[in-house]
Amino acid sequence: MKQKVLLIIIFLIFTNSFVISSVYIGAGLNYLMPDGAWGNYNQNSPGFKLEFANKNYCKLWYGIRFDYNPLTKSIGVINTFEREVGLSAEVKFAPFTNDCYDNKIIPYIEGILGLSSINASDTFKNTGSNLGFGGGVGVGFAYNFKILQKCWMLELDGLFFAPNSIIRDDNRDNLQGFNVGITLSVGL
Repeated sequence: MKQKVLLIIIFLIFTNSFVISSVYIGAGLNYLMPDGAWGNYNQNSPGFKLEFANKNYCKLWYGIRFDYNPLTKSIGVINTFEREVGLSAEVKFAPFTNDCYDNKIIPYIEGILGLSSINASDTFKNTGSNLGFGGGVGVGFAYNFKILQKCWMLELDGLFFAPNSIIRDDNRDNLQGFNVGITLSVGL
């Protein structure tokens, strides 16, 4: 129930700004590289992401990001995590450019903050709740171009990702890793 209420609130906040702004919808691929405690359970794994973003301002983009990462079990490990699903608020800031929309490579810094669900295998004992609250910080590069009378953006980014670093069940480790991705988005 709490998740549904939070999703509705996030949707309403971003809907008002999307109606009058430059909205981009994007899809892309992720490559999650677990580190630390998470690296003891899982290997590097591919996944995908969806983004809805307001890119009306040249230097500041914000929106919602959905991640899905089916996780690969580490060799010789019985206890493992099966998948990570996340819904996050995302902010990107491009401080090194003055004109974002004319076939340029645009470097940016980014941050995400949101809910995650990390499902453990049945062999785990007392895993506690799958839900967590965490975030990530990183850098990326975007390239904006026009095709078929639409604005498009191709992005390559890398995040230090800790999906349950702020709030997690007492029985869960603080899971961290690096998430590298590529996204293609189109302005609506």
